[in-house]
Amino acid sequence: MTSAPIIPGTHPQRVKSNTITKEPQPFPITDKGGKIIANKTLQKLIDLILIDVLICIFLI
Repeated sequence: MTSAPIIPGTHPQRVKSNTITKEPQPFPITDKGGKIIANKTLQKLIDLILIDVLICIFLI
């Protein structure tokens, strides 16, 4: 294991910052990113429609 280089000057002992806890979303402007977002949106719509249909069936 190598150690970090020593840099002259004053540096904080602790850095309080928020880190990203989830993966960044794909860019919709790229071909692959747009396809990924379209697939996720389609799947959510299908799930919502299926839930509505199941609720209607059980209420009848």
